[in-house]
Amino acid sequence: MLSFLQNKHVTLTLLVFLVAILTTRQFIIVHDETLVLLCFVLFLTFLYVALKDMVTATFNDRALQIEKEFNDLYSLKEQTLQLLANHHEKQVSLLSEIDSLMLFTKSEVNNIIQTRQAALRSKLIAEFRNKLNTALKKEDAFFQFIQQSTNNIVMNNILENINGSGGDILKATSFEEGIRILEEGANATEE
Repeated sequence: MLSFLQNKHVTLTLLVFLVAILTTRQFIIVHDETLVLLCFVLFLTFLYVALKDMVTATFNDRALQIEKEFNDLYSLKEQTLQLLANHHEKQVSLLSEIDSLMLFTKSEVNNIIQTRQAALRSKLIAEFRNKLNTALKKEDAFFQFIQQSTNNIVMNNILENINGSGGDILKATSFEEGIRILEEGANATEE
């Protein structure tokens, strides 16, 4: 039967009416200051009962909002750290790739230099051989020219001497020497 008294609003209302009835019947004598204090306490109690759920809901909403902000901040911090870790891995990978590329480049440059040096050597050798061959050909041509000139001079002198006095003796000597040279050449080719 008294189960309705478990409701806090009903209990508070009955308590207020009980004090009001006792005061009006003069069972409780209340001075002005006591009455103001009693009204103030009742006002605070009423505010507490009436606004308790609203304040609790506001605090809960604010707490949920703060929790969400902390979770978002934690998630953002976690993503930032993951991003930093990924960037660090990429940087380390890039540095190792740069080192390997540097080694590859050095070896390729050395290969190119060696190939260029070998090509330059072979080109210089070929040019040197060509120049030596040209010089030898010029020298041979010069010697042939000198020999031809000498032969022409000697032949002209011989022809002048043959047509002059003592030409018959010179013809016979020249004929004998020519046959001797031909025989020596034939003997040399047979051996």
